[in-house]
Amino acid sequence: MNNVQRPQRRKTASVARPLNMRRRGAIALLFMVFMVICVLVAALAINWSYLVTVQRHMRQVGDAMALAGAAVLPDEGLLRDQPADQTDDRDAALAEVERLRLANLRGVAKPLAIHEDDVTVTPGRVPNIAARLGDRQFIESPPYNAVRIDILRRRDGAHPVTHLMSGIAGAEPVDVPASSIAAIDDQLIGFRPTARATAPLLPLAISEAAWNNRTDQDTNGIREAVLRLRTGDPASVAEANGAVVDFSSVAVDWARIHNQLAGGVRRDELVDGRLGPVGPGGSSQPAPLALPAVLQTPNDAETQTLVQLLNEIATSRDPRRAIPMFRNYDAGKAEVIGFVAVRVLGAESESQGSTAPPRLKVVLEPCHLIHATAWTDAAVALHNPYIFKLRLLQ
Repeated sequence: MNNVQRPQRRKTASVARPLNMRRRGAIALLFMVFMVICVLVAALAINWSYLVTVQRHMRQVGDAMALAGAAVLPDEGLLRDQPADQTDDRDAALAEVERLRLANLRGVAKPLAIHEDDVTVTPGRVPNIAARLGDRQFIESPPYNAVRIDILRRRDGAHPVTHLMSGIAGAEPVDVPASSIAAIDDQLIGFRPTARATAPLLPLAISEAAWNNRTDQDTNGIREAVLRLRTGDPASVAEANGAVVDFSSVAVDWARIHNQLAGGVRRDELVDGRLGPVGPGGSSQPAPLALPAVLQTPNDAETQTLVQLLNEIATSRDPRRAIPMFRNYDAGKAEVIGFVAVRVLGAESESQGSTAPPRLKVVLEPCHLIHATAWTDAAVALHNPYIFKLRLLQ
């Protein structure tokens, strides 16, 4: 019985051993194929990630250059009441773009470097900034309100982007493009402070007549506006061409005025967190905004405090502010029809004679102001020649 079974067992073992070896060989081959596929997939993923990183860096630098170029496009000649000529502003935009490009070369890895011949700068005009991307036009002619930056690292150029790997054949250069458009939006209807940014509003308003009757007192080619309040003396007959305004819905609060002169207007100081919409009125324009206002300071001490705070602004690093312009004043309310941007040149307590108390005098100069809290609306706003919001359109 045992002798019969032994050969049968050996025969079974001899048949099973080659089957196991074949199975092991097949598994090893499949594993090798799987590893090769994994390596190829990993190579493609790394290569794709590298190219995306390069293009993303190009886009970020292009965005910064476009924003910097657009910020210097406002025509300085308009501040001097000259006909629009943006030739110098175009040159300034090109210079600012180049400055940003050089700044972004510092400390950047060589494969990410963007060279001068990789960049094309085109000043132009976007007629409707609020249009959808597919409907938005970019016209390469003045008046300029936008800058387009095209960055193209060509495969046959001096600074191509090279694949980290390209299969087994080795690395090859590729074309990598990036494009950005930034514009200045001048259709201002108000201000919207944020939790982090106060609005650069000065709690003083100037009459429309006083703004239109500016004179160039310092002979620098820009006509200054001189804002004057009445004195705190009820018997004073001196007229005022300006007012102290409170941006809230209550009466003028002098402590709040002091804080706003020192640090700007916070969101919690405005009704619904915003100031506006405001405009001259009409069928398609926002109505004038009625703000609590007074035409005089309550006393001499308050006048001196305002003078001190305004002179601190005048000597600060950035004395630019936005102030409301009002058309009419009635029953403690100023009818605000818009905003202008000014540089505070100085303030003083102006003498009114030997017996009359002094009054506040502020000298203001028109300027350009670009600020993130500016509130614009293409549907209802007029174009503002002084105040802008910077927008990245592409």
